[in-house]
Amino acid sequence: MHIVPHSYNTDFLRIVDEYFSAEKNDLLLEHYTKVFNNIAVALAEDPHRTFTHYEVRYFSHWYSGLKPIEKDLIKRLVKGGQIEFVNCGWEMHDTVCPHYTDMLLNIQRGH
Repeated sequence: MHIVPHSYNTDFLRIVDEYFSAEKNDLLLEHYTKVFNNIAVALAEDPHRTFTHYEVRYFSHWYSGLKPIEKDLIKRLVKGGQIEFVNCGWEMHDTVCPHYTDMLLNIQRGH
């Protein structure tokens, strides 16, 4: 098993004054970019490794910035079962979906 340390709460990345700034989203994108870049390298190095991810928002942003050759690698990793998506909502349901109709819209947006 290959475990990637990852915090659901990325507020620890900066000082208290920055928690509520417009910069927070940029910090999250920076955090997820590092995670996804490292995951792609690790999976490409070892075909026995897998990665399961639960939401699409940051992955989508990261993926859209990749070069075509990098996108081809990610597609191969998904097709080969090394990258798997569970839930596939835009965000985690427990974060943004207080009602089942919100859950359905969240999944629709994620797809």
